[in-house]
Amino acid sequence: MTKDTIWYILMTDSHSLIMARVREGNKKEELVKAAKYLFMTEGINQVSISKIVNKAGVAQGTFYLYFDSKDEILDAVAENISQDILRNVQHIAEDDVLNAFEKLGNIKKMFFDFLLSTDEVILHFHGEEHAKAHDRLAEAINRQLLPVFKDIVWQGNQEGIFNTDYPDEAAEFVLAISGASHSLNIEDKKAVKRWVSAADDFLIKGLGVKELDTRH
Repeated sequence: MTKDTIWYILMTDSHSLIMARVREGNKKEELVKAAKYLFMTEGINQVSISKIVNKAGVAQGTFYLYFDSKDEILDAVAENISQDILRNVQHIAEDDVLNAFEKLGNIKKMFFDFLLSTDEVILHFHGEEHAKAHDRLAEAINRQLLPVFKDIVWQGNQEGIFNTDYPDEAAEFVLAISGASHSLNIEDKKAVKRWVSAADDFLIKGLGVKELDTRH
């Protein structure tokens, strides 16, 4: 066997191994996608692992290669949703044209538009019967967003728009506004809009916002 033949075999085997890993990764993604769809259309309590694997088109045993339980894939779905939110928030946070208050205003609007959406998966996560699922989603979102909020509050201090001696802690309070929305009935649009107004009031007073156009 020549060196060229050996090299060809090694390269072919390596390529096959990489492709196998890609296919395995795709199976995990398909499981998460299937679970998210089923949770959205049928409700979390009504979905079994069997339904998820059937929707994903994989064997039952494949599920347990990636997840130990339904709770674990629920965590993965929560993480998936939080990543979608994080991408939108980062897009706003990285906009150099906006000052810090404008960034928080746009993020707040994006977040509450998200709450007011008719996406049933959000309703399922938010309902009282799924408090545990909601907590998972909130934890995943908060973990991702806190560093972004801290950067924005620090930016506001540096711009002279905010006046807080505790920017890191202030960022945690700002983020806590979304966590407090757990008590809202998000199907009550008027209640959510009142919550938006209360959030505006908190942001302006709590961050020591100076005179500027605060309309968003």
